[in-house]
Amino acid sequence: MTTPNDAGQNAAPMELFSAPWLHAWQRELNDNAAYRDAAAQWEWPLILSITSEGQQGGAAGSERSAYLDLWHGQCRAARPAERADEESARFIISGSIAVWRQVLDGRLEVVSAIMLRRLSLDKGSVASLLGYIGAAKALVVTAAALDTDYPEGV
Repeated sequence: MTTPNDAGQNAAPMELFSAPWLHAWQRELNDNAAYRDAAAQWEWPLILSITSEGQQGGAAGSERSAYLDLWHGQCRAARPAERADEESARFIISGSIAVWRQVLDGRLEVVSAIMLRRLSLDKGSVASLLGYIGAAKALVVTAAALDTDYPEGV
């Protein structure tokens, strides 16, 4: 999907987890009734991070991280994560750009990727996350609809 820019023209693909991409994701989440319903009970910030191949570690050790302030089906904020965000985030999930691309292409589900150790759950528990599989799927489906450019060399 190509997201129109403010001038009404088609915008170029936005780089995954960049500020413009995150702004578009926030807008799409807040316009998505399926996400709103699936995430009605979710009330915690979340950090998603891109790490270099073979690297572990949350937002602080990442090349690029996204902070999402999610509250009862609304995305109150979506922006690049800062180190200070790690304390408030209930979950921090990190992985290589290749794995994030598989997730957004629908070839790999987030919870499966965590259980297979393809994505790292750097903060939070899998047991807690399992109660929100529907919300996680709706987050991914909404992100997958954005016209995304995947950074190389991350």
